[in-house]
Amino acid sequence: MQGLFGAKYGIRSEKFGIFGKIRPGFIRFGEGSSPLGVSATEFALDIGGVVELYPTRPVALRFDVGNTLIRYGARDFTSNNLQISTGVALRF
Repeated sequence: MQGLFGAKYGIRSEKFGIFGKIRPGFIRFGEGSSPLGVSATEFALDIGGVVELYPTRPVALRFDVGNTLIRYGARDFTSNNLQISTGVALRF
């Protein structure tokens, strides 16, 4: 499970938007999924960019690319994790 909270900043026109983002938060690993072999909650920081397309007024298509940095305090190292996502949103 991950909880990342932050802001995006950029430019938006009637047809598209381009944004940068930075979101600090946490990542929670269960026993079976943790690189440390035990349950753990670690600090995370997501840095990346977002492109949104607005084909019609109420619809937005979102393309999100980010590098999620996870700091493993117990082992004193940081990992880089590329995350790519897409989505469709309804705008009000």
